[in-house]
Amino acid sequence: MQYFFLLGNNYELAAIEVYTVLQSFKIRYTTLLEQAPLLLIETETGIDLQEIQNILGGTIKTGKILETVLGDSNEKLAKLLQETLGNYHEYLHFGINVFSKNYKQAREMANNWKTWALAWKKRNKENYKRLRFVESNEDTLSSVIIQKNKLISENGCDFNLIYTEDRVFIGQSQTVQNFELYSQLDYGRPAYDAKVGMIPPKLAQTLINLSRLANENIKDLQLLDPFCGSGTILSQAIYSGFIHIQGTDLDPEAIERSVENLAYVKEILNTSKIKEEIFQADVNKLSTMFTKANINKVITETHLGPALSGKESKDELLRIKDELSKLYQSAISEIYKVLDSKGILVIVIPVFTYKQQLIKFDIQNMIYNNFKKAKQLGQHKELYTDRGSLLYKRPNQKLWREIFVFQKQ
Repeated sequence: MQYFFLLGNNYELAAIEVYTVLQSFKIRYTTLLEQAPLLLIETETGIDLQEIQNILGGTIKTGKILETVLGDSNEKLAKLLQETLGNYHEYLHFGINVFSKNYKQAREMANNWKTWALAWKKRNKENYKRLRFVESNEDTLSSVIIQKNKLISENGCDFNLIYTEDRVFIGQSQTVQNFELYSQLDYGRPAYDAKVGMIPPKLAQTLINLSRLANENIKDLQLLDPFCGSGTILSQAIYSGFIHIQGTDLDPEAIERSVENLAYVKEILNTSKIKEEIFQADVNKLSTMFTKANINKVITETHLGPALSGKESKDELLRIKDELSKLYQSAISEIYKVLDSKGILVIVIPVFTYKQQLIKFDIQNMIYNNFKKAKQLGQHKELYTDRGSLLYKRPNQKLWREIFVFQKQ
């Protein structure tokens, strides 16, 4: 069976997240296409797409590939769309999305298929009690439009025409990301303060997924965030099914925000069996707070430094880097002490941008010989940086996030 995943803006990160989750579920797959923003795979057995979608932080929607045709077979493609739409009776809402790495081709084919869809609707409107073709001003239909227009319901159909150099994959959407829940987990939090630069919940979810291993029971694992801030990673850990969570932060106000936000998250998720410990602590003294090395996963976004205006000189950025390096080195040493023998560390550190330069931290010196080098999925090395990391970035952003996955050795 063949499936597609529509990924978010940080393509490599989202793709590795999908692969990690599939491997943790022991799903054997072959990659058919890696063409941003889409990932296509083939599996020997079926996938519960809704279960996978519920877990993923960086995937916008998923679906099944219905058929593949040669790139110049528009007549065959139109016949397949018509046959699929003919399976719906009385009520039908449908939309068509076109994807191609050639932007000009994508726009041209999108206009062509819009014309086809409107003509098909006109010819067939007498056969339905309600027939709607759903359009958007954007290049493709958003998850909000798909959900609100019920395009993945029993009376809906959302087509995805994926053009490559020599063929077209025809996919039908099956799931979309729960944007309403993520809005609650983000802007709905009672202790929300954008000034402190909180990590986005979707990214926090992705970090948790990057730590996944096969044959692990999340409910038995101990998860720690030693820079817990407002509790975003801890909140997503609860969402992911963790029961045993710990969070520390040097800032007492951050601890108050975490406690308040976790209470809110447990309420909206209707979860009461969480065993959490949230308290103020200096990361440099972590091993005195957790005297046993029994933490299974440390997932954290470190202190990223002061808010940047974008006007900093290179010397200023290097000074900030030197100060933060001392913190990170000490923190990683303490984290090593509290992790169990096969513990996983997922850590986010900053990359500063100066003109066309990237100012990075010397992560290899920080980890000493305590951790194995950055953990990668061997068959997907091309998606990582040359440092074995993954990047989370947005256009014109003054600071990027660099993500490493380490395992204790």
